[in-house]
Amino acid sequence: MRWIFGAFLGLLAVPSVAAAVPDALVKRIMADPASYLDGVAVLIAGFGTAGAIDRAGLDNVVALARASGRAVALRRLQGADLDGDGAVTAVEIGVTEAASAAVTRGRLAVYFAKADADGNGAVSAAELQAYAGAAALAAYDEARAGQLRAVLGFDGNADGRVTLDEVKVGVAGLGQPPAAALRRGAGQPPSPVKS
Repeated sequence: MRWIFGAFLGLLAVPSVAAAVPDALVKRIMADPASYLDGVAVLIAGFGTAGAIDRAGLDNVVALARASGRAVALRRLQGADLDGDGAVTAVEIGVTEAASAAVTRGRLAVYFAKADADGNGAVSAAELQAYAGAAALAAYDEARAGQLRAVLGFDGNADGRVTLDEVKVGVAGLGQPPAAALRRGAGQPPSPVKS
């Protein structure tokens, strides 16, 4: 599932077609518009309904990515909760580290230190949840979520849902000078290029 969120996320940061689009972003999208459109197609097929995706569908993508980050963080330390009480002590970390490879021991020590917010040598259930929550946001922060939601900028008919056809029109419009895109308006096909 991680590839869904990461493979094309860098290309999803597209503001409204009618708004000024930063040159660097236009260049990223225009460098590989097919990959961008493939990524949007995956989003619509996986998280949309009736051939379109709305804010709620995009929020589901963000929520799932964060849940995955939270689960990874929890797995890191809950595997050391040897007595199953929901807390992890330094003794339990020591037993787990002793049975682990060197790199794993180092990582486990770092994770434990980050999670032990009060520095008392034990990670309480509350500290574990806080650590996992922070990991979830680190896995998919608001900046990434905003980039993902920017696909709604291609909503040409302003119905709150974006279709792949609307995104295709918007991406095609990105290659035009800004004045031409503004004259055309979002959601309308680009004017033919005359040679």
